[in-house]
Amino acid sequence: MNFPESVVAENLDEILQRSAIRLQQERIHAQELRQDSSEATVGKALLDKSLAAYERLKAYRAKFD
Repeated sequence: MNFPESVVAENLDEILQRSAIRLQQERIHAQELRQDSSEATVGKALLDKSLAAYERLKAYRAKFD
C-alpha cells in the first residue's frame, strides 16, 4: 500500500469506528421507541439504511488491504 492509500485507509478506519458508535446509538434509540408507533417504523427504516451504508463503507475499506 503506498502513502496516499495508507492515509485513505486510516481515515476510513476512523470513519468506521465513529460510524459503529453512531449505529449503536441508533439501535438503542430504535429499541426505546414504542414498537407499534410510526416513529418506530421510520426509526427502523433509517437504521436499516445506516447499516447498509456502513456495510458498503466496510467493503470499500477492504479494497485497501
